[in-house]
Amino acid sequence: MPAVVKNAVLLSMAAVNLLTGAGATAGTPSHRAPVPRCEQFLTPVQGDQILILPREAYGLIRQHSLFRFAQRLREKGTLLKFGFHRQGGGYEAQSAMLKRVLAEIFPESFKEPRATGKVRKIEIDLSDSPLHNNLLQLPFSSTWKDPATLQMARIKPGNPLIPVYDKKTVRQRLRIPETARVLHVYFDGDEMPVLEQLYGMLPEKPDLIIMSPTGHFSPFEDLESFSDMPFRKLSRINEAGADLPTPGILYNDERHRMFELYTAADYAFVIGANNIFEPLRARCPTLIFRGRLLSIPGCGNPVSYYHPVEWNKMAGIAERTGGAISIHEIAEAFRAFPKLFAIDPATIRNPAFTPDTPGGKTPFEIMLDDLERSIRHQINKGTPPLRLR
Repeated sequence: MPAVVKNAVLLSMAAVNLLTGAGATAGTPSHRAPVPRCEQFLTPVQGDQILILPREAYGLIRQHSLFRFAQRLREKGTLLKFGFHRQGGGYEAQSAMLKRVLAEIFPESFKEPRATGKVRKIEIDLSDSPLHNNLLQLPFSSTWKDPATLQMARIKPGNPLIPVYDKKTVRQRLRIPETARVLHVYFDGDEMPVLEQLYGMLPEKPDLIIMSPTGHFSPFEDLESFSDMPFRKLSRINEAGADLPTPGILYNDERHRMFELYTAADYAFVIGANNIFEPLRARCPTLIFRGRLLSIPGCGNPVSYYHPVEWNKMAGIAERTGGAISIHEIAEAFRAFPKLFAIDPATIRNPAFTPDTPGGKTPFEIMLDDLERSIRHQINKGTPPLRLR
């Protein structure tokens, strides 16, 4: 794989062909199948992490009513310009994905505005619903009081972007031995006791643990289970010029490296209601701990930062990909581990194209529905409303 130029918006077609595996054999899984030449477009997030919109997304976009709505706007000479709120933290990756999808539907919106025509500003506002429910004391529902706001609990499972690199390439770059058994853990620092218990129950300990904490993290020397394991920070892995120690710990102290780390791992733990879809989009078998870790007054009886209705629906989507096993209690791990280790990564489906319910819409289609609702609401709330049907 050629070196990826940092912060590049578009790569040359030759580089794209190499990265996406254009010309691969017929046995190439559809999850990583190269997209048609005319539709190749890579989405850099930051650093060397490159994600691509898979071919399944293009067909669903062109079949959706939002695509036809965009055509009618174009015919009427109306140009939409998009702005994005809350681009820090976890919102940044989802905003980057939405920009990529919107660029496929409204390509003219991401070019220099024309001299003529009506320009309408559309604000894309993402929000975590439990925070919204808690602070504003609103009852949970599948729709917002403000229809222009997009729920992260519906955007995350609908995110279709996948990494283009393979495990061998990533391990070479991270200096992880090719034969090492690697576990990637995504958790909040306060959830360390859960991690220690799960680790203690593993029938076979991993050679390397990649730790990606979301918040406060206890010093390694205070952790009895890991105190004798050498660790190295992700930002410094190339300084020693040697492979990572095994057994050992690779501490993720950088942003926007999650897909790279999930690709390098053989399996993952996601503890609490963090992003459970990233490892699955990287085809990494995942154990989800769904235990009740945090109580937020006003949110019903939440599981971590998500309302139970949302969290259960998200976990259900993850399980239907064939790549996730979820547990509610630590003791359930004994029965879950054999199932986890039996998962074939090649069979894991992209969550965005896994139906929300059996026979129902996919999360990607639901995300397009929400985008259309938000855009139509903002266009039609003016006086007089813009009528396009």
